[in-house]
Amino acid sequence: MATILSVVVLMWCCHIVLSFAQVHVDPLLGRDTESCMKTDASTSCRTLAYAAARAGNSTRISLSKGVHLVNQSITIQFFENVTISGVGDRSSVIQCHSDSHTGAGIKVQNGADFTLKDLSIQNCDLLCESTSRRNRSSSYDSIFLVHTAVYVQNTTNVEIDAVKFVNNPAQGLALYDTNGVVIVRNSEFTNNSIPEKNTDMHSGGGGLYIEYTYCTPGRPTNCDYKQSILQWFQSHCF
Repeated sequence: MATILSVVVLMWCCHIVLSFAQVHVDPLLGRDTESCMKTDASTSCRTLAYAAARAGNSTRISLSKGVHLVNQSITIQFFENVTISGVGDRSSVIQCHSDSHTGAGIKVQNGADFTLKDLSIQNCDLLCESTSRRNRSSSYDSIFLVHTAVYVQNTTNVEIDAVKFVNNPAQGLALYDTNGVVIVRNSEFTNNSIPEKNTDMHSGGGGLYIEYTYCTPGRPTNCDYKQSILQWFQSHCF
């Protein structure tokens, strides 16, 4: 069964609109060279991985119609104003395939103003840390790992608009400690579930997971973040 979901979480306002550098990705006509990342580039990049790894602040990555293969973690960290978008009918498809045990997908961490829109995301199963543990030990090895197609952590102002999460052997979308204005709208979650053979070691599955944590995923159980969280909020309230 498909689920169409619209979620709006408001924690504070003050969203600043800036101009974007436009980067186009076309797996058929593009080339992964530095020239495709220039603001006035006349050529497209070939892969999302290349464009995302080099995206600066205020960058909009536009994916062409068709399938965009991803075989690794597309990681975006320490940024402001980054958008990944497709064409309006969700015919831009991010399709993952990885032989690595860590899987493939999109990971967004420690940034502000992230938008994902007008896309289909399929077969992605990036292995990420959760806040759950197998026992009371503070050992790193006791952390449960989760399969997630799109993992967003410690990011202010997140918009997921018109994205179709389908047939991912994982959670469709996981939001950890997102704040500011968080919007999930006009999006569909269909058949996102971890294979039964993996459930004894890893967890995941389901459409949307949201958690506001006491301990950041992957941290020891004896962490004390009360003061550091307060300082983080104060430094990120514009």
